[in-house]
Amino acid sequence: MTRGVALLGLGYVLSQFFRAFLAVLSPSLRVDLGATPEDLAFASGLWFFSFAAMQLPVGWALDTVGPRRTAASLLLVGGGGGAALFAVATQPLHINLAMILIGIGCAPVLMGA
Repeated sequence: MTRGVALLGLGYVLSQFFRAFLAVLSPSLRVDLGATPEDLAFASGLWFFSFAAMQLPVGWALDTVGPRRTAASLLLVGGGGGAALFAVATQPLHINLAMILIGIGCAPVLMGA
């Protein structure tokens, strides 16, 4: 149980990081991808929207599938896939899609704990 709580704590730290990292990377993203401040603000909003939209499905999955499988699968697929997509992004649309996936991946962290 201690290892599970530690992993959820790490997931929570990653969730906090994903909430704020666009502000730190904005100068680099502007130069590398041509992302405007409006593009990055929209991408950040997509993170919050997807995070909020997943709360009901995540609650159902936590009750029926269990917190370990739900949190692990969504963090791996959503968070990991979104971070990988963000790493290879070549335009602001890719950042938007990555932030949606990251929001989905981070959704079970708060409720799963």
